[in-house]
Amino acid sequence: MNFESIKLGFLSWLEERNESLGRETKTNDPNMSIFLYNTEFKKYLVNEVGADDSIFSKSINEIMSMDIVNGKLVDKNEEAGDSFVKTDDEEYSGDSLIADSLNAIFENEDFAMYLDTDTNGKLSEDEINNFLTGIANPDDGQISFDSIAGAVQAMNDGELQNQEELQNQEELTTPEASTAPQSGSSTPISGGGASISGGGYSALSGGNSLKLDKTSGLESKSLEELEQVKSTRQSDVSKARDSINAVYTGENQAVKAAQEDYEKAKDAYDEAVRNDDKISEELKQKRTENLEAIETKQGEIDDVNTQINNKEAEISDAENTLSADESNLSALKSALAALPASSDDPETQAQIEAQRSELERQINELENTTIPNDNDKIEQLNSDLDGLKEQLGIKQGELDKLEQERQNIENGYIDENGNKVDGILDNCSPETKQALEAFNEAKENVASVKETELESAKDTLTLAETALDEVNTVINNKKAEETKKEHRVSDSKYDGQELLDTINNLGGNATTFYSRLCKEMGMDEKEVADYLTELSNSEQWANGCVSPIMLFAQICNESGCYVDAVGDKGAAVGLGQFHECAVDEVNNQFGTNYTYADRNNPVKALEMMSLLLKYDYNSSGSTVGMYTKYASGNTKNLNIGETYISHLKAKIGLT
Repeated sequence: MNFESIKLGFLSWLEERNESLGRETKTNDPNMSIFLYNTEFKKYLVNEVGADDSIFSKSINEIMSMDIVNGKLVDKNEEAGDSFVKTDDEEYSGDSLIADSLNAIFENEDFAMYLDTDTNGKLSEDEINNFLTGIANPDDGQISFDSIAGAVQAMNDGELQNQEELQNQEELTTPEASTAPQSGSSTPISGGGASISGGGYSALSGGNSLKLDKTSGLESKSLEELEQVKSTRQSDVSKARDSINAVYTGENQAVKAAQEDYEKAKDAYDEAVRNDDKISEELKQKRTENLEAIETKQGEIDDVNTQINNKEAEISDAENTLSADESNLSALKSALAALPASSDDPETQAQIEAQRSELERQINELENTTIPNDNDKIEQLNSDLDGLKEQLGIKQGELDKLEQERQNIENGYIDENGNKVDGILDNCSPETKQALEAFNEAKENVASVKETELESAKDTLTLAETALDEVNTVINNKKAEETKKEHRVSDSKYDGQELLDTINNLGGNATTFYSRLCKEMGMDEKEVADYLTELSNSEQWANGCVSPIMLFAQICNESGCYVDAVGDKGAAVGLGQFHECAVDEVNNQFGTNYTYADRNNPVKALEMMSLLLKYDYNSSGSTVGMYTKYASGNTKNLNIGETYISHLKAKIGLT
């Protein structure tokens, strides 16, 4: 069973389902993407194909281990194929469902347009790799139907990065040189390999480092652009909420159609009962009063459900506000911790004191006023929600009693004395019985349509809220970085303007890498230049054994200027691609107490890098020896160092 046959089966199933629910069918386009119907598609796979959750995802390792031939993924293990366990413990065997579905996207003419490429229908391996790593989950490297559906939605929203952006983020390390820091060991511990941009590294076989993006290009947008995306996604959430309310109010088209059928069936039933002389007037009156009470109670329940939906929206908004305030608080505390303790320069000391006072004021306001108020509001809203849910429970219980009474009126019942009390069906005419059956069927259909429409609307709401949470997270993070920059005071005695001028004059890759490094470190361009200059020249750190521009080139080569870079199957970590033994070497030689986790701290990672360079220079006696030892762990072959130097210069266009 391949993807195309599954797709055709799904479209047929969906068309029949829509027809039974009275919906307009929009699935007759053979080129449509099934991922626009992701929730229904997953239901189809479970209920009709018999698949369980294992069919819905493959790891990035599995995907990337496939060959890419003429723009298509080809499983190398074709004989075995992929097997997924069905619910009855049998196997569903066939082509990879994930790979097939991805190929269906790759073959779509619009896909290349969204990537802004001219591929004649055949995407390159780099283009496919960029896309795959962009939609994979950075936590576990899984590519799922949900992530594919999200990518389709991103294409529809025009949010996929264009090819120029992708090219700027392609190969960041190369396999020509062995580039991870060494200890004194003679065993190379480096990897290199291609590195692709995104939101978090995942180490793969062969020494490759893949950058996985959890935000579909959001990180590359400005705050102004992100606010526009947020506005769109807030609108999507609002529309999803409105769709839920429309089900309760009867404005939903499918519910309205089912309700109209119900009203017709009810009118026919009413008329049949009125004209049926076999039914007592007392029973007729009870029936009328009962149905009116049921409709009134159902209206009350729908009203409470609408209030619950609106209250949940208020809670969601309040929680987003709290999250933003907590993120701001964290940023302010980080800025406070980053302030120098003191400075010999009176002007700088005054700036430090002013910033500390302002930071402490803002932190105090957030901790003692704003955030407590946020929590109080959320607590009150949740209390209100609990009250509404309690009302709903009471009203639902009352409705259940009315429905039981309706059953008794229609079918009769045994009273407390054990006597049979006749109902409508005991004495009515065949015409009334037929009308009653049609009425009950229409009534059940209204409930079924409501349930289906609610489920669909709530699934849409969940996706919309997830997308909104995603952009809110990015906005909060960016605002937090802006807060840190706003309150930063530097007491560095080293002026990095010369380094900054050199990078700007080089342009090209040098400025691209440098912009990324500034962003990753949360500093502006001058601050990073001052810092790199200090690391290169100060006696405490590299002590002049490496120039600032070459230190920068080495960071570019090792990690592509990504703070959380991972290579060598997970062994090499951070801006300097340090192995654990390299951390141990620095601590042993300089009496420091760096931890392995410090490799992901940009400041500490570069401190360790400068110290290791100083040690390698002092122990080898030359610049070439320093680079040879850094790259290979020993100085047996100085050609390695010479090649490494040439490679570093070429990385940023330095002649």
